[in-house]
Amino acid sequence: MELHLPSILSQAALATAAVTLGVGLVALRARRPYLGDWALSMCTALVGMVLFGLRGVVPDWLSVVGANAFFTCSLALTLSGHLRFAGLQLWPRTMLGTGLALILANAALTYIYPSYPLRVALFNTSLALVSLVCCGVLWDQRQRLSLVTLAMPLVAHGLQALVAFARLGLTVLEDGDSQELLSTSLPHMLAIMVNTLAVMAMGFGFMALHSARLMEALEAQAATDALTGLLNRRGFDGAASQEWRRHQRAGTSLAVLMIDVDHFKRLNDQQGHAAGDAALRQLGAVVQQHIRPYDVAARLGGEEFCVLVVDGALPAALQTAERLRLAVQEASRSEPSAAAVTISVGVSEALPDDPSLAAVMARADAALYRAKQAGRDRVELA
Repeated sequence: MELHLPSILSQAALATAAVTLGVGLVALRARRPYLGDWALSMCTALVGMVLFGLRGVVPDWLSVVGANAFFTCSLALTLSGHLRFAGLQLWPRTMLGTGLALILANAALTYIYPSYPLRVALFNTSLALVSLVCCGVLWDQRQRLSLVTLAMPLVAHGLQALVAFARLGLTVLEDGDSQELLSTSLPHMLAIMVNTLAVMAMGFGFMALHSARLMEALEAQAATDALTGLLNRRGFDGAASQEWRRHQRAGTSLAVLMIDVDHFKRLNDQQGHAAGDAALRQLGAVVQQHIRPYDVAARLGGEEFCVLVVDGALPAALQTAERLRLAVQEASRSEPSAAAVTISVGVSEALPDDPSLAAVMARADAALYRAKQAGRDRVELA
């Protein structure tokens, strides 16, 4: 049975249209920049397929130059979406300049120096390079995303790169001066078919990546205290367990600060819960500002906060506690309309014979109680 490439491309375009519609609807609802790039990438790839399938029906400037221009835009938008997804810097001028150069080169190889093999080489070199760059960008996300999530887009980009290299090899091996799209050899046709399947798989890969990002955001939301922006008890338990295992494995220093807002019940009773919430938000902001990025801070409940001073010996933990205490005082003085708030802090360092982090926290909690008994607004060492 003879393969009819325009028919194959038309059927692939219909299937791709369904995937494109799904990605587009998600992009309209979620309004994430990377989703917009991916949706436009699918749209431009779809238009390119349709124009390629119309070769011989519409003029060459549409079916050759136009189709390749849309495919080039699709590659650029896919890469742009991956870079946005990974939070990396975009290269708008480089991508725009390269894309325009490819489109002009394709036009020249169609009208000025007609050469189907050179057009094949030009496009597939671009496809291979962009696919490999996309694979690298996604592979760097393996610490955040599971390999199951990354599998579909990685396989799709890998297929595109393999197809591109295969078509480059076929172009070199064949006496292709007379080759054209509609009369191309069976291996070329099979490679084009695989590439269209890869485009469809890419759409499902986009959906998988976005779903993983949504799950990541939901997990972060579930682990965050809505009032202060710090970790809540659930988030703290996970982060603290990880730091405790690292402390036991590597022997790193670890200290605990237990923090409590002084006379918090009186503040709520006399000035209302709105004033109490404002005090808690202020304390959360102070804690975030005055600890290191890799320390772990959480609101455990009510007016009780905890900070894990990671890779910090006892003197560093005491300095952090005193810095927080003074910063809370300063924040209260700088906000005349806010309630005067002070904190008490209990500090404890993990010891070699501690059976668990709970034992360290219990000592810090006992030190906090002594700070309360000694008059509040002070730091007490366990």
